[in-house]
Amino acid sequence: MHGPGEEAGARWIRFLAGLDPPRRRLALAAMDPARWLSLGIRILAGEEELRCASALVAEDPDPRRWRGAEAAAQDALEYLETLGGWIRVPGDAAWPASLDCGAEPVGILVGRGVVPPGRGLAVVGTRGSSAEGDELAGALAAAWVREGGWVVSGGALGIDAAAHRGALAAGGRTVVVAGTGLGHPYPHRHRSLFARVERSGAVVSEYPPTFPGRPWSFLKRNRIVAGFAAVVVVVEAPPRSGALSTARFALKSGRKVLTVPGKPGRERSEGARRLLSEGALPLRGPEDLPGTREVPARQNREVSPRPPWPDGIGRRVLEILEPGVDGRHLDDIGRRAALTPGELGAALLELELEGLVEELGAGRFRRTPDHW
Repeated sequence: MHGPGEEAGARWIRFLAGLDPPRRRLALAAMDPARWLSLGIRILAGEEELRCASALVAEDPDPRRWRGAEAAAQDALEYLETLGGWIRVPGDAAWPASLDCGAEPVGILVGRGVVPPGRGLAVVGTRGSSAEGDELAGALAAAWVREGGWVVSGGALGIDAAAHRGALAAGGRTVVVAGTGLGHPYPHRHRSLFARVERSGAVVSEYPPTFPGRPWSFLKRNRIVAGFAAVVVVVEAPPRSGALSTARFALKSGRKVLTVPGKPGRERSEGARRLLSEGALPLRGPEDLPGTREVPARQNREVSPRPPWPDGIGRRVLEILEPGVDGRHLDDIGRRAALTPGELGAALLELELEGLVEELGAGRFRRTPDHW
């Protein structure tokens, strides 16, 4: 005869079985947002959701836990419907493919608005930013969207907010990756900013809308900011800034990372300066962003001298990138060149700025056709 814990657990599993896959993932996340992060990794590795749920029930037969899990799931699903939000999971047609190439897997996105296609520019930095830092963050975002791109950041005070506002002021699109559920926008003073973001871009989270956030959840969301980005720019960051974790997630996954060194001795820039020793490249202003440099007119390109082939790491990478339509994936380039993700990202950025290499998307690069 089943005990009350097993009966409550069985009821919870039947509840999960009646949901479609995206809502089932949200129900699992609502059970325990902290535990969901590791559970999601198991599911993405191929473990079936209901089998995971059964194992959890077997580990903890306390009936209060499973009654509470079912109630939490119902609350999250109803709240999401009230908010008019959506759920995406890997494999969906609308799932952002760039997140599959990040440093750590992401099992679910909950959001409002529309995530633009492709990868964006991440502009991140300290909440205690200077007026000059805010101005630069806004200018970088505006320059990027004027070239047809979009901007992603974490929605926090300081540099994050300046980047979002810069993109909006230039008529562009931007995405906020929240460290809380959609029903608990943070910081509260940014409610109106987030509403503006949703009209042209999106506010997204990997947490259920009922989740108020915890210190660890803001740190974990940084891998999603990095995953969305083709390029990450750190404007101002002290030594313990969360923006540095975004940059490191980006370096681990082969993304390009640029940093504004700032003046020596200024604590709000000390962390950004340290990134230079980890594979980031210095950035002075919008003119240093890939794709925003002035390019010669097409009719003049044939008579323009080709840039010389680089030396050292750049030459090794360029020799590996044999001419071809499909290019090579980051993992293959790094393995053949025996480079760390940070070294590879820096080399590819320099080659791209020199017009020798172009990115094809999905982590693939090739020599530009002029250099075949």
